[in-house]
Amino acid sequence: MYRLLRFQDERLCVDVQAVALLRSLPKKVTLVGVAGVARSGKSSLINLLLPEDTPSEELFCTGDSSESCTAGMWMSARPVTIGDHQVLLIDSEGLATGNTTHHPGMLCVLSMICTVLMINEMRQINVTSLTNLETLTAARDMMRGDSGAHWPALCFVVRDHRLKLPEGLAGTTPESYDLEERVLKPQSDRHDEVRQTIRECFTLREMVTLTTPSDAELDAFPRLEEGKFKKSFTKLKEVLESLLEAKSRDSCTFDGPMLADLIENLVKDLNGAGVVDIPSLTQVVHEKRCQKECQFQFKTYETAMVLESGTQIPAAGLLSSLPGKAIDWTKIDETHQRESELALDRYDQAIHSLKPDAREKFRKDLQKDMQHLLDGVKESARQIHKARIQAAERRDGEALDEARDASDATWAPSRCAPPPQGFAGLNRGSVRMVCEVVTDPPLEQG
Repeated sequence: MYRLLRFQDERLCVDVQAVALLRSLPKKVTLVGVAGVARSGKSSLINLLLPEDTPSEELFCTGDSSESCTAGMWMSARPVTIGDHQVLLIDSEGLATGNTTHHPGMLCVLSMICTVLMINEMRQINVTSLTNLETLTAARDMMRGDSGAHWPALCFVVRDHRLKLPEGLAGTTPESYDLEERVLKPQSDRHDEVRQTIRECFTLREMVTLTTPSDAELDAFPRLEEGKFKKSFTKLKEVLESLLEAKSRDSCTFDGPMLADLIENLVKDLNGAGVVDIPSLTQVVHEKRCQKECQFQFKTYETAMVLESGTQIPAAGLLSSLPGKAIDWTKIDETHQRESELALDRYDQAIHSLKPDAREKFRKDLQKDMQHLLDGVKESARQIHKARIQAAERRDGEALDEARDASDATWAPSRCAPPPQGFAGLNRGSVRMVCEVVTDPPLEQG
């Protein structure tokens, strides 16, 4: 496991190793976190979601003393599979213990990065539970803008549950009925504000009860022995899977690098102004991802147009024709048409779930860069063709006549657009590569 976040010198600090792990995960990944009071079994609960063959050094820290084991936020060393989702698990410091000034900030980060947030409670949710959850209201107040879509699904996990729940109404479970009618219904008391926060922010919410494990089941932890506890825990995994599926339809699923950018920018804003502007934050993260995809697709197009040769991607081979042979301008245009369309299709598919304005901004940049490169390739071809004719003229007047005859037959200077103003440095480098490919042996110096 990796420490993701810690509180040091009155500031939230992100661990570089955890960020490096996130950046190494190019595929879509979701986070499931757990919060609750200290010494309530949060780490033990989340260990049960890890595979049974997980090495002991990758388990979340647990203990049997009265002292809290978890400080800050910790992340599993590798994703686990829940349904169709690859999930990183997040354990968090207990609420309402020690110096709590940083808890709203940590809970703000946890709420922003997780797809599902589990609240671990013992035996039942009561007024004490709601008092401990007042940190949620403080975390909500740190967010500016429309943050509704960015709040995770909420899953109350009630451990060692022995109470009989009321019968649910048609279409509801006893747990959901109890949560909505007994816990979250306004009571005209001091806890109504946190009730309102939960109802408004966590629009997708469930409650799951876990039976008390037997001594044999406890001794087997983190393995699950057959029994009532395993049956109730299986129900929890089913609820988590359904919540993950529902949230994945409603919101954008990030890959590892996007999550790393989100966490770093969240912590930066919280340490600075103490509040997070949700629209600006998400715009920055989405634009950075679109820019990265734009650069990747341009390099792929550039390779097809400049670096490879042969019949399938012929640009370099076309430009290296011998003096007296015509440059096939039609094939250059055909290669550009085919490869630019492929690049745009791949770009659209890779970032289809991100913000439309961010997608369109960098799509236009990709189109512009590809056109600039095409113009540069054509201009280089024209200069190379001209230089070869001049070299042939110095060496052999007869070779000059033959090269001009071949050039006049197929070369239309009007089709070669002049290089655009402000030709990008990357594209100039690409054109230089073309020149290196096609001037072997070098032209004579004159």
